[in-house]
Amino acid sequence: MSHTKKKKHPEHPPVPRIKKEIKRYRVIAVAIIFFLLFGAGIAFFAAGNNVTWLITGAITGAVCGYFFGRQIVHELFKK
Repeated sequence: MSHTKKKKHPEHPPVPRIKKEIKRYRVIAVAIIFFLLFGAGIAFFAAGNNVTWLITGAITGAVCGYFFGRQIVHELFKK
């Protein structure tokens, strides 16, 4: 048998795992911003440049984003 097959390899020290914790409020904030822009975009394409409908679409999108973000947080941080 060759010499290299008998040689034992040194043990490497364990690498510490860095646990990145996702903040709950960040998930909700990103969902709110995304859906706010999405709702305003739909309102813009549906009603044109009417400010009332843009604000209504943005508010509706933000409310939907809040509930969607809460649902994501609930599923991610389930114990």
